[in-house]
Amino acid sequence: MRLGKISGRNYLIDHVVGYRGLDITFIDRIGKLYAAIDSMYEAAARHYHFDCNDCNASCCQTRFYHYTHAEYMYLKLGFDTLEDSKKDYIKGLAAKYEDHYKHNPEDSRMMCPLNEDSLCILYKWRPMICRLHGLPFETQDINMVATFYDGCEMFMQRKNKEGYVYMTINRTIYYREMARLEKDLRQVYNLGTSNKDTVAGMILRF
Repeated sequence: MRLGKISGRNYLIDHVVGYRGLDITFIDRIGKLYAAIDSMYEAAARHYHFDCNDCNASCCQTRFYHYTHAEYMYLKLGFDTLEDSKKDYIKGLAAKYEDHYKHNPEDSRMMCPLNEDSLCILYKWRPMICRLHGLPFETQDINMVATFYDGCEMFMQRKNKEGYVYMTINRTIYYREMARLEKDLRQVYNLGTSNKDTVAGMILRF
């Protein structure tokens, strides 16, 4: 079932597990935050003339953790658009993923269960770090002091040879908005601290 065929609020109430009665306002807020991140990233990628083509160090093989109910909820919304057979297949991959790291905790390179033919099958619904990773960025502390970070391995390999002029990507803006959204979500629905989870771990809780 595709989202365009769903009568938004009833679908959210009935199908977003653990968030019964979820107000669609939160879906709008997450969508707007993600749209702002995507717009910023696309502008920066154009500035650097950078893309992920021919990358052998796929970020989808990096073991990222996610910490918010908001990201879990949004990914679950996308997961529920898939056919049941596809859900079962992905859950099987997720179980293998988590089992692998349980027995190989030092191994940091295994493909995300949502990656199919080098593409994310829930790209629209992917968590925040999946949208931010790759380009150089900065964060700012409470005194507005910035700390700068390199881009991904492929970016640095390419651009250290070519040279580049840094374009400001201040992740703190997006971190703070996600924190506000998460705080409101927890208060409205009396939620506790969310789990520290990989995408695979979240899928297994769906």
